[in-house]
Amino acid sequence: MKKIGIILIAFFVVTGCTSQSQEQNESSKEGISSETMQKEKKKLADQLENTREDIDNTIADLEQKISTEGERAKESVSTALNDLKDERSKINQELQKVKEATTENWQKVKSDAETTFSNVEDDLNNAKEDIENAFKEITDSNG
Repeated sequence: MKKIGIILIAFFVVTGCTSQSQEQNESSKEGISSETMQKEKKKLADQLENTREDIDNTIADLEQKISTEGERAKESVSTALNDLKDERSKINQELQKVKEATTENWQKVKSDAETTFSNVEDDLNNAKEDIENAFKEITDSNG
């Protein structure tokens, strides 16, 4: 009976070591450890979430200004508002992909998310500038 217990313990130790070894080998093949990937995922997810929050705040500000300035403002910035909502959707899609990424697909997911992040940041900055200019024109024509 004692031999069976020892054999079972040895089996579990060997099996456990093999599984960990296989996971490490798979991660090494991909060129990234699971721990490194988790750190990178967290950093990228945080960036995407911060950008989404910035977009949400910009949308809220824009909607508030539209309600204050009236129909003319709505006409002037409705495209920008829709574009911001599209950008938020892109960020949400990439954020979901980042959260679901595995070591096998991480490099591609990371690259795609970084590209999307950069493009959305540029688009967001351009949209903010366009919105500011549109409201300046409205304010100038009213005053």
